[in-house]
Amino acid sequence: MDTPEIARAMISPQTQSHMYGFDRNETHSSGTVAIPVHADAYTIIMEFYVVDVESPHNAILERPWLHMINAVPSTYHQLVRYPIPRGRTDIRGDQAMSRTIFIIARKKFV
Repeated sequence: MDTPEIARAMISPQTQSHMYGFDRNETHSSGTVAIPVHADAYTIIMEFYVVDVESPHNAILERPWLHMINAVPSTYHQLVRYPIPRGRTDIRGDQAMSRTIFIIARKKFV
């Protein structure tokens, strides 16, 4: 794992956790890390599993986070819409930026 020392220190070891990737291969997590997720009026500390696998995703947010902020995800529109005190707001996906980051990350593995 090519992780800077400061980031590695943030990883909390845990009991072995088995999970399956999108390619259906089994993998194990290195531990968990708690990171604040900011979404406009909300800041929620989320626990993420750390895995050393090649992936097109930086993070996968699961239902509990979406339910906490009453969000409605739309894969078709690539956004998450949720209510805020002054109406509603969106978190939009940036396909071009995502593609660029994926290409850069992929070069590190090759």
